[in-house]
Amino acid sequence: MKFIDSLFFLIRQPKIVLIPILLDVLLTLLITTGALWGFTIFDSLEFTIGNPIQPFQPTGTYPIWIPQISDLKVPAGFIHSTLDYNVALSLIITTAFFVIKSFLIGAYLGSLKSALTKEKTMIIHEGRSYFKRFFLLHILFAIIMVVVIILGSFIGPFVIILFLLTIPYILTPYVVVLEDCDITEALGESKNLVRQHFWFLLRFALLLIFITFLLTLSLQTLPKSVIYITLLIVYPFIGSAAILTVMGRLYERDEEEEPKEIKDKIKLPFLLACYFVLFSLPFLGANLAKGEYLMFLDFSEKQTFGGLSYRSANGYILDNTFPTYEWHNDEKIKIKLSLPSLENEPEKISGTGTVSIVTSANGGEHEIKNVDFIYTLHKSIINDTIYYRNSQQESISLLNWESDIPQPAVTMMVNNDGNDVFFYLSEFSHPQDGAFGFQQTETYFDVNETGEIFLPIRNDTIMYSYPYYWFSTEWTKEKVSSFFDSKNNYSAYHLNDPGFQIASLIREGSYQTIIRIAPNLTEQNIQHNLDEWKTRWEGFFEDQYGNLTLSEYLMYTSKSATYEGFESHAITENGKEYYERNISFPTAQLKVRYSVNEDGQFEELYIIEE
Repeated sequence: MKFIDSLFFLIRQPKIVLIPILLDVLLTLLITTGALWGFTIFDSLEFTIGNPIQPFQPTGTYPIWIPQISDLKVPAGFIHSTLDYNVALSLIITTAFFVIKSFLIGAYLGSLKSALTKEKTMIIHEGRSYFKRFFLLHILFAIIMVVVIILGSFIGPFVIILFLLTIPYILTPYVVVLEDCDITEALGESKNLVRQHFWFLLRFALLLIFITFLLTLSLQTLPKSVIYITLLIVYPFIGSAAILTVMGRLYERDEEEEPKEIKDKIKLPFLLACYFVLFSLPFLGANLAKGEYLMFLDFSEKQTFGGLSYRSANGYILDNTFPTYEWHNDEKIKIKLSLPSLENEPEKISGTGTVSIVTSANGGEHEIKNVDFIYTLHKSIINDTIYYRNSQQESISLLNWESDIPQPAVTMMVNNDGNDVFFYLSEFSHPQDGAFGFQQTETYFDVNETGEIFLPIRNDTIMYSYPYYWFSTEWTKEKVSSFFDSKNNYSAYHLNDPGFQIASLIREGSYQTIIRIAPNLTEQNIQHNLDEWKTRWEGFFEDQYGNLTLSEYLMYTSKSATYEGFESHAITENGKEYYERNISFPTAQLKVRYSVNEDGQFEELYIIEE
């Protein structure tokens, strides 16, 4: 049977093509559900497990067992699969999947055989007939591949030789069905048939690889869901036609046998129903791949936390170690989270949530976008304090992220007995040297010495569009002040610009840090009057910030991250040139005055009260 004849046969018999489509959708369902419920499918030898970091690349392939979109390196799920899975549960689910897969492959190849024998076929009957042999064949091939991979770890590039040794047995599944024989006979016959039809198989495989490469190349610019749907409809027809063509080449008919009319003719209502299901399943699979349905599988009660967002002022970070933040406390953001009980200190927690993300709208204004996500956090301990965080290797998965770029990498931490949640998105970028992934930060995130405060200190210099988020069950000025103290004590001190650093600390009210670094100025022979303020700071900030609301307090502290809040200007006094930074408070004004010598080194630094 020629390839074009095989294709027309499948168009008239779409129920056969439904089998690989159904198998792909089932795999998508299991992978995405496993990301939430903590299991995986040990089928990575044949499937690309969902990974939104990896792009879809043009791929040419030839199907052997059954045409599946994983052959074309299309992820079965667009969300992150779990890296920390329950092994026992994963083995049970994987075994169940292989049972179903073995049944469906038997039904699929048995149904294709009907095109050659011209006999009426029953999908369920064919699946039962070949089930045991295909299940054992799966186990055999899995063992062979595991052995090849293990040996490959020792012999490196020579592993290609081991793969070449498996080529004579690639026709085994077809032989099992065409000759209705056991596995041992099929392996031997496959070797003979590969030798007999080698050049046909090679030419046909190269042609199909070229066709599928052009197909995947033409879809590169389309959204992932469209790629998934298109390939899940088109590729099963192309791949099935290719398999049927090869089976037709291998099928030996008695020379005296007269061609028979196929008895399994499909009626129009059933044909229309098959095509309705055929086109509906890929759309279902694409929605499953997004994982949004997982929100309905999490029956846990969700807590709601109010939040603040803040952006790092990268232009003022000295050596990328002293961050200042602009706070957006007027934005109504919140996070709704299914948070398990932390009373028994579990090793990991997982669940779903909805977070308010601040995005840029037209005209430079901000708008709030609610994004669903699933998470898995692991227990960490610092100085006997427990908090929960996701690892760098296992990102949070944003389920309804709709953007021209892949979903960003997410940092999340839960601490203070579940009363605080920190959230950060690292924007996608295009690294150099052909790499493809997210902009990774050298310092992922950290906590202070008590384990209570999230310290989002990064070693990057790129201004990101995404802010940090801090959600809490209770908000007070004292809580935010503790954040400043922890952040500033954690930060390094540099003499590149102590005028800016001291001004930032004053604005944020971190007087303990000013007291701590005063001796450093003395040690560097920088004249200063910080010691005169040592006993005044606490009373000064109580007078200025004590009666403010949280919103007013954050408005003043945000100026440490804005140019308007720290504009420096030069003055001349007694024939000497100084620089000044003005710091305004509700009822007072301070100036940080400093001078720099010809070599750019600081000589004097004074705090002047107006």
